[in-house]
Amino acid sequence: MTGRAGVSAYKFRCGRRNETERYAALSELTELTELGERLLIVDKSDTTVQGIANLLRSLNARGKTVDLCIVDYLQLLSSIGRFESRVQEVSSISRGLKKITQGFGIPVIGLSQLSRKEEHRKNDRPELE
Repeated sequence: MTGRAGVSAYKFRCGRRNETERYAALSELTELTELGERLLIVDKSDTTVQGIANLLRSLNARGKTVDLCIVDYLQLLSSIGRFESRVQEVSSISRGLKKITQGFGIPVIGLSQLSRKEEHRKNDRPELE
């Protein structure tokens, strides 16, 4: 909220904000609050791609429109079936999220942790864990 408002989070926490900064932060908070149930953030560690699709179907059946789905930490999604490698499993999860995008007509953002083991790589480019 403070980042979107262009207000220092430190100043806001310490109560050292001026009236303009307070109003800007309040305005951003109001805008985020108005999104309400139109923004769906899935961050449970035991969630599956099918579970996300079921949740979206349930919301649609109740007349609720979801405009965006964010999967926080892709690696924590549970997968159904057996895979020879983690790469194949993550690929399957990614395909499932793509199907959700196509089926519901909404963007799906999958967040992922990158490996930080730079010293073991030939180049400095981040890689999936």
